[in-house]
Amino acid sequence: MESWYLLYCKRGQHLRAQEHLERQHVQCLVPTIKLEKMVRGRRTMADEPLFPNYMFIAFDPEKSIPRPLVRPAVLAILSVLEISLPRSTLRLLNN
Repeated sequence: MESWYLLYCKRGQHLRAQEHLERQHVQCLVPTIKLEKMVRGRRTMADEPLFPNYMFIAFDPEKSIPRPLVRPAVLAILSVLEISLPRSTLRLLNN
């Protein structure tokens, strides 16, 4: 049965892990927030992870375990989340 897992990634490596997971058709969720930042003396809007270094993924461990989970970018699987979210909610959270 597909479950949600919380991954803890190395600093700055969550995008790399997300790319590898999505290539394996694993559903990933990295909630972001728009923040105003100063870049070279100018204010710009930037999307930043709401939970830095963390990523939510959904997969069925009985079928197979995604390969990036055993790679250096992922440090730990922290928990199994026993929830089911509608796809529309996931799309909203992921944008």
